[in-house]
Amino acid sequence: MQPTRDTRQLNWLLAWAIVFCDIGTSVYYVPGILYGHVRDATPFFVLLTTGGFILLGLKYIEISWRNPEGGGVVTMTTKAFGPMWGCLGGML
Repeated sequence: MQPTRDTRQLNWLLAWAIVFCDIGTSVYYVPGILYGHVRDATPFFVLLTTGGFILLGLKYIEISWRNPEGGGVVTMTTKAFGPMWGCLGGML
């Protein structure tokens, strides 16, 4: 039997997956950390964030209204910057 060689390597895809998962899980523990720092101002920040989401939603409504064929990030980015950037925006 021939000895096996350990060929484990960290490639760009695995590195991306690790960073993506790390950033993705931050949504669960960061609010607790922030609450420890701003206890009394929490309602203000919740309202501020809610307002931001409402404004973002209104922009998406406007984009969809202007582009009834599909609207969205891909259509708007393709029209503004070209198909390569539209594809990249769709992937994000």
